Order: sequence, then structure tokens, then C-alpha cells
Amino acid sequence: MITYWKRTAATSELERANAVAPDTWVYVTDPSDAELDALVADGVLERDLLQDAIDPNEVPRIQHERGVTYFFLRAPSGQAEGTQTVPLLIALAPTFLLTLSRAPFSWLERFRDTGAYTTAWRSQLVWHIFLALAGRYQTTVTDIARRVRSNVGVSQAIQNEDIFRLVAYEGVLNDLLAALVPTSAILAGVTAGKHIKVYEEDKDLMEDVILSVGQIIEAAKAQLKTTVNYREAYSVIATNNLNRIIKLLTLMTVVLTVPMVVSGLFGMNVHLPFEDHPYAFIFIILGTITVVLALLRVLSAKRLL
Repeated sequence: MITYWKRTAATSELERANAVAPDTWVYVTDPSDAELDALVADGVLERDLLQDAIDPNEVPRIQHERGVTYFFLRAPSGQAEGTQTVPLLIALAPTFLLTLSRAPFSWLERFRDTGAYTTAWRSQLVWHIFLALAGRYQTTVTDIARRVRSNVGVSQAIQNEDIFRLVAYEGVLNDLLAALVPTSAILAGVTAGKHIKVYEEDKDLMEDVILSVGQIIEAAKAQLKTTVNYREAYSVIATNNLNRIIKLLTLMTVVLTVPMVVSGLFGMNVHLPFEDHPYAFIFIILGTITVVLALLRVLSAKRLL
């Protein structure tokens, strides 16, 4: 779907247009082949680059073709352990700005409808979108941190699901970092004036974006380390619990072996001592209990129980 939006500094109202016009924001989500053909009909945009923007495996990068700068980014989508990053294209053309993604982003739609920007200042709008994207990353990292703490404090009993959930959070954080680190490199290149013209009035906004992305990267790395530590601690505790159970079962086997041996010996069909004594069974039971109690005391003295 393709929609066209325009906001001027004079009215500050977001207006919907019918086609590409100077100073418009072309908002594209889940485009069909026919819509991609319509976007490249005027020869400004490259069809192959637009097609790359809906490739789920596209990595963050920047490219400049025919006077248009293409920012290939990745934005978080989903919640909790189901969070993943998906491609987002920002194309800065001489007369308009285009954003393209396979699916709509709620954070981008909110920014489009309520953000403080004008579509005439296209380079500044790019930085505003970057800042909104950084806010989405920050929200995602904060949410994962909260969920990890909640997962750790649920109960004392460690279940397989707890470890699987932490592994899933590790995957999410790694995916976020895989998108944020090259995005930071892109921002550094843009700041140096390598790809687009840097205006003096945009520098404060650029610094905010770069600072935010750097802080998010550090927060994601710290949270990843914390999550790994929790997961490793869970694994150690689970292994220790398993060892304790095996140890207990082994000691129980040793203790139960005594009455089994006694019953096996006196259950043989041969002549045995005291076989004719009327209290032989009681003596055997008492002797067996005495040996078992002595064995339990020895094991307890050695702190094996």
C-alpha cells in the first residue's frame, strides 16, 4: 500500500496527497509488484534497491544512486521472546522522502501522525525517524530486561522453560545488536558528511541520534551479558540439583542393598544357622535394622546425607 503525506511549517497539519509531489513523504508498506513498478516509473528510484528493502535477510547499509540516498535499516517487531528485526528502507530523494517496509510499524505510524516535523525539511525528517527508531530499540531492550528479571524471580524451582526463555532472549538481544552496530557505523559516516549534506540546524538532532544509538548498544550488551550469566547460573543450578538427586538415589541403593542381601541369603533353600529357632525371624529383622542404622549414621557422619 502506498500513501502520500505532506506537512508544512505554516500549517503544522498532516495532509494526505494523491501522488508524489515536492516535499511529500511517500509511505509504503507491503508493496505489490505493480506498486513497485509505479514507484520507479519516473526513473528516480531503483527497482532492485526497493526490492532489497523487503528482503527479510537484508542487512543495514547505505547506498547512493542517481542522487537518491538509500538507508537500509532494521527495526524491532514483535514482543518478548518473539521479537525480531525486520528491514526498513528510508530513501532520501531530491524532492521527496520514501519509507518502505514489508509490514507497518506502529511506532512509525504514531510518529507520522503526531511527530513534530515538516516534510519539506527532508534531511531533518530522516534524523527524526532515526530518533524514533532508536526509541523503539530502547523500549525493546528495556522490556527484555524487565522480562528477564521477572523470569529469574518467578520461583525457586528451575524448569526447562526458564532456560529456554533465557536462550530466546539472548537470541533477541544478539539480533538487536546485529542491527544496531552497523546502524551506528552508518550514522558515523553520515555525520562525517560522506553520504548526505549535513545542515547546521540538524547537528543537535544528529548528536541526539548518535548518542541514543550508542547508549542503546551499551545497554543491549550489558543486558546480553546479564542474560547469559543468568542462563549459565540456571544451568549450573540444574546440574547441581541433578547431581544431588543422583547422589541420593545412589545412597538409597546402598542402604537398601543390606536388607536385600540378608533376605537373599536367608531365603536360600539350604540349611542355615538358627533355622529351627522360634525367634530367628525377629533376630534377622533386628540385625538388619541395626546394620542399616549403623550405615546411615556412618553416611551422616561423613556428610553424605
